[in-house]
Amino acid sequence: MCQCIQNRRCSTDIQCSLLKGACDKRTNRCNCEAAYRAAGFASLIEARRKFCFKKTCTKATEEEDCIGMSCGYGFCRC
Repeated sequence: MCQCIQNRRCSTDIQCSLLKGACDKRTNRCNCEAAYRAAGFASLIEARRKFCFKKTCTKATEEEDCIGMSCGYGFCRC
């Protein structure tokens, strides 16, 4: 899975595309927007415009560079 889907059922961040902090443990739903805000983006839209498939990364640094998501072809996949 490459994209965090808002309100998808989850028990861990795995179901939320591995986006760090996206699985809300209180509701067991993906809260992608809150996770991107916690990472410093103003909104989900801003993250998609400035981060997804734009932020450069390497496989060695993908955990940090990509907020838990994967690095593919040198860019963070979301």
